[in-house]
Amino acid sequence: MEDFAERALRATNREEFALVIREYILERYMLDPDEKENDILALAKLSLKKMTEYKGFTDNQISNAFSTTDCRGTNSIVKKKTLLVMNIEKKLDVKIDDETYPSIDTVEDLSDVLYSLLKR
Repeated sequence: MEDFAERALRATNREEFALVIREYILERYMLDPDEKENDILALAKLSLKKMTEYKGFTDNQISNAFSTTDCRGTNSIVKKKTLLVMNIEKKLDVKIDDETYPSIDTVEDLSDVLYSLLKR
């Protein structure tokens, strides 16, 4: 399989780039390629739910896992999104500034920011 970064950098336009980003997110989150959800936190939640159901957790255990926060008030869904974005930044050798990060809610938002950073 071709490397994610190579595919992203070879994209000839913003739409193709966004498609590569979306495919990578769905692959990393182990979600179906035809998943329609666009919100990254919702995708992270779907991924965590799929993983916990696979491991045999009950609905109550899943709800508790999603609502439990660490000392900074961050839950596992937000952590999953953050780790995903950090992974993509590393693979594409870019850095999203702290002021921009909070405005990234959807796959399109992330794609647009990354595309701009790569000065395409």
